[in-house]
Amino acid sequence: MFAKAEASGLLGTEIAVPEQLAQAVADRFFVLFAQGEEVGRIIRKVRLDLLAGGNPLGLAYTPYCMAALRLSA
Repeated sequence: MFAKAEASGLLGTEIAVPEQLAQAVADRFFVLFAQGEEVGRIIRKVRLDLLAGGNPLGLAYTPYCMAALRLSA
């Protein structure tokens, strides 16, 4: 299905995470991705933001793509 959609990668978790957390991560991810930020940098920012708030579950997120992947104009 991903190949048919010509997807460049996906973002997943190694464990189940609460829907509220998934929504917050997705919102932050797509805002930064739309601004042209690289996936690797986005994941790092999201993880550090969550850790700063006392939540280690950001570490469960794994990008299955090149870290340098970003949108181009």
